[in-house]
Amino acid sequence: MTRKPSRPKPPTSTREDVFDRPTAEWLERAVALFRRRDLHAADQAIDQHLARAPQSWTGLCLKAILAAETHREVQAEQIWLQLVERNPAYAEGHTNLGLMYKRMGRLDEAEAHLRKALALAPGLSGAHHNLGMVLMDRGRMDDALASFERALELEPDAAQTRFNIGVLWQGRMQFDRACAAYRETLQLAPSHQGAMNNLVFCLQYLPDCAPETRLAVARELGQSLCASVTQRSAWNVTFEPSRRLRVGFVSGDLRTHPVGYFLETLFRGLGQTALEFHAYSNHPTDDELSARLRSRFAGWHHVDTWNDDALEARIVADGIDVLVDLAGHSALNRLPLFARRPAPVQLSWLGYFATTGLPTMDWVLADPVCVPPGEEKWFMEKVERLPHTRLCFAPPPNAPPVSPMPAATADHFTFGCFQDLAKINDEVLALWSQVLAACPHAVLRLQSAPLTRPEPRERFVKRLLDAGISTAQLRLFGSVARESYFASYAEVDVVLDTFPYPGGTTTCEALWMGVPTLTLAQPGMLGRQGEGLLAAAGLADWIARSKEQYLTKAIRAASPDPRVRKGLADLRAGLRDHLATTAVFDARRFAMDWESAIRRIWEWRCKVA
Repeated sequence: MTRKPSRPKPPTSTREDVFDRPTAEWLERAVALFRRRDLHAADQAIDQHLARAPQSWTGLCLKAILAAETHREVQAEQIWLQLVERNPAYAEGHTNLGLMYKRMGRLDEAEAHLRKALALAPGLSGAHHNLGMVLMDRGRMDDALASFERALELEPDAAQTRFNIGVLWQGRMQFDRACAAYRETLQLAPSHQGAMNNLVFCLQYLPDCAPETRLAVARELGQSLCASVTQRSAWNVTFEPSRRLRVGFVSGDLRTHPVGYFLETLFRGLGQTALEFHAYSNHPTDDELSARLRSRFAGWHHVDTWNDDALEARIVADGIDVLVDLAGHSALNRLPLFARRPAPVQLSWLGYFATTGLPTMDWVLADPVCVPPGEEKWFMEKVERLPHTRLCFAPPPNAPPVSPMPAATADHFTFGCFQDLAKINDEVLALWSQVLAACPHAVLRLQSAPLTRPEPRERFVKRLLDAGISTAQLRLFGSVARESYFASYAEVDVVLDTFPYPGGTTTCEALWMGVPTLTLAQPGMLGRQGEGLLAAAGLADWIARSKEQYLTKAIRAASPDPRVRKGLADLRAGLRDHLATTAVFDARRFAMDWESAIRRIWEWRCKVA
């Protein structure tokens, strides 16, 4: 889920600020650069201003904001604390401290400063809004909604507040209300990218949303992104079909994340290649997976604090031939950059599962299952199909050995699901209810991070009960460490997939742990994601084409018939060896397919150059 970050507004001068003209000009320049999101240039300008006026209230405020926006939280904290000590009635300072602490995950301090701000200035809408975000992070959704609504009473046209109400409804899986809030946001702020992204993303969770609707909304938003920028038509490249190519990846997920895992698999399989890779990481930090990925790149740039002007200039200077978007409308994307066309070929792959809607996105990488003939019409992009699968997964290095099937010794059969609760809609619960009613000897083991917090857990339990699922057949677990997560598969006999948003990484991980996933194939790249993975893994028997077939297959899998149990136990025991021979886990075959697809796309571009 995408969240457009709330940011402090640029400060305005106070009565304390009286400057000579050169000093004032540096401040004015810094504010103008900040508004353009040229943060590093703004920081240099404000330093020039503060060198001439070290006690400038407005200058110090902006310096603190810039420090926080460029991940220098210690410096930002020191400045804001000095300002609130200098003026104990400075409510905006406490508001900004609250926002910064919220970003850092220091929620107790964030809430304390925001409540201090409201004690000083009860009518400060920004403090109510920021408090709502903190409460939302704490899982106190009702209190968060009350804070947002109070902020709107004070500032009815606050687009960011309406946006965060949409985020709240989306987090509560009330997607219709979330979409309505995003549309209201866009009425107030048509260029609000977070609302654009989340509206398109949210539609993927609605079982009754027609593909035509999703395409129309994506196209509208793509055109909106392109309308305000100039598209490049010349690049520092030569259109020679057989030369070495420079391929750039733009992503906020070049780290411990499903995108990072799948990308690492590609690099493991590539070996010697006629491609040179450059990374544009839209995330502030690296981790162990980033370090492993980084060794495969000729260039690696952290661009999360760069505006689109700076990022476009870097990509053009790097001479990128093919620019790959790994985010689509998901979090930390840079779709406005792709609207500028900084590279002669632009394509979407891996981190998204539908059209971006951008007329400047040339291609999308798919496979014959996830986008069968006839479904190209749901994409603005041209569809390039890899021959086997669009996703390939490397065996997790920290996965324990496959355990025996738990039903072999337990007095019950265990269905499991490890998906985010947002994927478990009412239609999924209704079908699962039928499965459990038909299998009274079965239990449903659900493990998801939101179940760690009391309020989301209580709401979800109510939904389960409303769907007719008995608490006697439920086992609920919250977030655990990755090693414990893999160990949890020892308690699961069969995974039940969600729809229309099925698993991806979790499906691959379950298979590696010997646990088959029962998936329901539905139209669209996303709807067919589970189908594509299971087909490529040679497990077509676990693909259902209808809810009725899903129910029948689930009942059959849970049957106490000794022949069925033996078949499931044998499958579990031999699944790893089997998977190693399939396209889903064959990194070398996948890498060859992927590189060939990039070369075919480049040859196409050379022909039309």
